[in-house]
Formats: sequence, structure tokens, C-alpha cells
Amino acid sequence: HQMGLPDALQRALSAQGPTTAEAWRDLFVDAVRGATYRDVSLSLDDLTRVLSAPMVSPAQRLGAAMAVRALDGAAPVTRVRVAVELVADPTMQRALEVAAEAAHTETARAKA
Repeated sequence: HQMGLPDALQRALSAQGPTTAEAWRDLFVDAVRGATYRDVSLSLDDLTRVLSAPMVSPAQRLGAAMAVRALDGAAPVTRVRVAVELVADPTMQRALEVAAEAAHTETARAKA
């Protein structure tokens, strides 16, 4: 398992797919909820691995962050912030931080 991703997931991510973070988010959310992407089903743990895998595109990484946020209202802030620490690109770090902050704000609103 190079890069911490299952082989089937690596193959699916390296094949031609969506080009926007929003499209990846939708695909990832559907895959975790039971659909498959290129015959691969996903878990939240898989998405967390996508966040920190160096071989994924920026759109895939941001899409995974948004999918984690959409699927798990309590844990995404921690999951995404851990990924931020593993990403070298400052622009991607900021995008992931924004995703984490949005998740924190949504969670706070839900509790109010």
C-alpha cells in the first residue's frame, strides 16, 4: 500500500476522474454512503488517508476534506487539521484550513 492508500483506491484516484473539488466531494460522499467509484467503496478512514496522500491532486484532496466535513459533523476539524500539517503547499494548507473552519462553524451552529 504505497502512500497509505489501498491499491484499488490508488488506481481509482490515478484514473481520469472529476476535475473540480466539488465533483470529487460528491463522488466521495456517494462512495462512503454505499455507491462505488471504479468498483471501490470508501470509508471515512480512507478519506482521511486521501487528505494526506502525496499522490492525490489538489482537487481530490480538497474534495476529500469537504466530503469528510459533510459526512462526519464532529470529527472533520481534527481530521482535516491533521492533514493540513502533512501538506507542504501553503495554498492547499489554507484551503484545508478553510474547510476545517467551516466545519467548526457548522458544528457550533448545529449545537446552538
